[in-house]
Amino acid sequence: MHIEFLVEEASAEAALRILLPKMIGDEVSFEIHVHQGKQDLLDTLPFKLRGYASWITDDYRIVVLVDRDDDECRALKSKLEDYALQAGLPPAWPLDGPSKGHLRATCWGLAHEIFNRRIKLSGVESSGY
Repeated sequence: MHIEFLVEEASAEAALRILLPKMIGDEVSFEIHVHQGKQDLLDTLPFKLRGYASWITDDYRIVVLVDRDDDECRALKSKLEDYALQAGLPPAWPLDGPSKGHLRATCWGLAHEIFNRRIKLSGVESSGY
């Protein structure tokens, strides 16, 4: 499997370059594409997704990672998934499951909520970060 990460800034890339090898191991390759901020990412995303749709294979996934900022996280996620559907890339869940989807869209606020929920379910205390 290969994962394409679309991020809004270099700090997200730096964090992913440290975290991803520890999280996904050697069997998954990845590439990180940095944008010049959230607006640049959102403005170019529909075009990029149409480009991916023209050649993407079943072993590829696309992860769009944006800061929530003042946006309501679920509305932002819905907007990103709408872009994917319009490009012909159905959303994917789970990331490694049998879905024919290719795009996983998330924002830090929602990722934090999911992380805390999973931590709570595992019985581990969360620090709130």
